[in-house]
Amino acid sequence: MVTLARRWSEVPSQAADAIREYLLASGGQDVERVGFHEAWRIRLPGATVTMFHSGTLYLAASAPPTPAAVAARGLLLSMPHEVDLSGCKAKVEHGRRHMTELDNAVRAFFDDPGNCPAMVSTFDEESGFHIFRVGSIPTQLHELQIEAALRVGDVVHDLRSALDHLVWQLSLKGAGGSEPQDALSIQFPIASSAKDFESARRRTLRNVSTDHQDLIESYQPYHEGAGRPDSYSGPYIHQLTLLRQLSNVDKHRLLTTILSLSSGAMFSIPPDLLEPAEVTYMGFTLTTDLVPVETDNDFRLEEGAAFAKARLRGERLPDGTHVGRSMPSLGLEENRPIAPTLGRIADYVELILRGFTTEGT
Repeated sequence: MVTLARRWSEVPSQAADAIREYLLASGGQDVERVGFHEAWRIRLPGATVTMFHSGTLYLAASAPPTPAAVAARGLLLSMPHEVDLSGCKAKVEHGRRHMTELDNAVRAFFDDPGNCPAMVSTFDEESGFHIFRVGSIPTQLHELQIEAALRVGDVVHDLRSALDHLVWQLSLKGAGGSEPQDALSIQFPIASSAKDFESARRRTLRNVSTDHQDLIESYQPYHEGAGRPDSYSGPYIHQLTLLRQLSNVDKHRLLTTILSLSSGAMFSIPPDLLEPAEVTYMGFTLTTDLVPVETDNDFRLEEGAAFAKARLRGERLPDGTHVGRSMPSLGLEENRPIAPTLGRIADYVELILRGFTTEGT
């Protein structure tokens, strides 16, 4: 009956080779592997040590433990775990590639005029202005929004899991390389207050050293910027708070909301037809031939939304006349630009990883 069992995760190949040599020199015997997933299996009097291709090392011994089993267990327990952040960094790099691919796909999509809604004219009898509105929305724009939502989800998953991988590595170090306690609870906590962090600390960081816990605490959102460099669009929100929101929604509820926004327009109206007009816009009086229209739709690209207006010389244009095309863009909620917003989160995740690299984990 096996009563002594222990597992070590992510054992480096060099350390595994050294352990194997020690076990063989101590009287162990190579025995047949059980399944392709095993790298080697060595049997000692009263114990078996198995190394898996995944990097997991497993010790099983019978009771009472023999001297050979005790010696093997002592060797494995003394094996230090070196924190390896290469997987964390690979996650961030993979996320950044997704960002670049998405940005290139969006640019290429809107470079095709056929994917940009036309601007059409309607005439307002009361004011004498031609109102230029967004025409019908191409169906392929909705398809692009879905594709963008999926890619944003991929980026967010990479960035969130990079932080979770960090805590897993720190937990392995705290557990001496063996399987940490409550492995399913291990994750990088993101807390809105010091009280919330203390609660999360006990649950998610129980295997992590106090010094490393304190360093994680220093990056929490309730410290806000803490003097660190930052740039953002829209209302301020901490990078980790936004990461948590995006991650939770994408993982458990819905695709990330991707907005189609009206960022500008290209008009094909001959300049000599435009008649300058004095107007008030956002509290300012100006004279212009193309007058921007104040809207209450928060610059969303919606069919029929007014974009600009103008007085035209000569005959009025028939309603529905094409006068140009819109210049759309995609954004996250609160009109946050996708690439800069995700890049801001990625920068902060890399800042955290550098903190543990320079700290000497």
